[in-house]
Amino acid sequence: MKQKEIVEFLKDWNEKHPDKKSSYSALCKSRIKYEQFGEDALLFKKGVKEDNIYPQRL
Repeated sequence: MKQKEIVEFLKDWNEKHPDKKSSYSALCKSRIKYEQFGEDALLFKKGVKEDNIYPQRL
């Protein structure tokens, strides 16, 4: 998706889900975390303070 398409998607999403709003910058940050740490980065809201890494799945 291009930026314009993503922004339109997020606008629609935020209208339909006012309790779960998101933004383009939040999506970009999540994408970077996903690329660095995989699925676990999306599942955990906070990383482990030591070394700022995400815990591995059991």
